[in-house]
Amino acid sequence: MNCHINISEGIGLFNQISPIGVSEMKINWKKKLTDRRLWAAVIGFIAPVLLAFGVADKTVAEVTAAISAGAAVVSFVIADNISHSSDKGGSDCEKDDKDK
Repeated sequence: MNCHINISEGIGLFNQISPIGVSEMKINWKKKLTDRRLWAAVIGFIAPVLLAFGVADKTVAEVTAAISAGAAVVSFVIADNISHSSDKGGSDCEKDDKDK
């Protein structure tokens, strides 16, 4: 009986099953972090865990509010950065200064 496991065969099988290889997976973190569904999932995971550990309802509400506020700030900063990086002429203030 052969009990040896060949890891390269396992990886090959995974690549055959998976539509893309592991090395080809690229996550667009800017898009992920600005997605409201991600933050809803984070809150949806953390709130019940806190409740399961006996954390007070008020504290759970404060934690979920803090996560929501943090998500709003992260989303704004990334979206603002994306919009300014696509604006090749600089910011609106810089354009106004050039017009004078």
